[in-house]
Amino acid sequence: MISLRKRIRKFLPMWSIAAIGAIVLTSCGDVKPLNLPGMNQGPTKFEDMIALAQNNEKMGKNEEAEKWYKAAIDACVSKFGEKDGRTATCVGYLAAYYRDRQDWKLAYEQYKRWKGILQEISPTDPQLKVVNEDLQKVKDKMKQYGLVPDEVLKKRQEKEAAEGPKGKKSKSK
Repeated sequence: MISLRKRIRKFLPMWSIAAIGAIVLTSCGDVKPLNLPGMNQGPTKFEDMIALAQNNEKMGKNEEAEKWYKAAIDACVSKFGEKDGRTATCVGYLAAYYRDRQDWKLAYEQYKRWKGILQEISPTDPQLKVVNEDLQKVKDKMKQYGLVPDEVLKKRQEKEAAEGPKGKKSKSK
């Protein structure tokens, strides 16, 4: 059986290296705090938020994934503006996420938003063709399942309100 003294001698070099390392690290001056998952308030870069969303999506944590996709969009909008390629990228990730989950109405809204941003910032970008194709697939699925986009429902309600009861246009005096 190994005596206590031998055990201490065996592990002493490892502990001394750890202690010296801690002293060196704490005496370096301007050392940034570690940004480990679960610490602080979370990531601040949209790329990190997208990565978190994708990891949560892979693990089946859909609410967390959606939260991080939306956080990435919000971060891009506040830092770069709505009409920016990075914002478009984040919106695209959310659109694809909804499409993959077969949430056609939400996918439609995000694809329309993504298309609008791309048309404004880069109308000749080949990515726009891909977005249009995916948007058409989402529209086809909505037709297949009898889903109506919220924007169409709103227009119908406004039209009905303007026409008044029984389809007659209301007269203003």
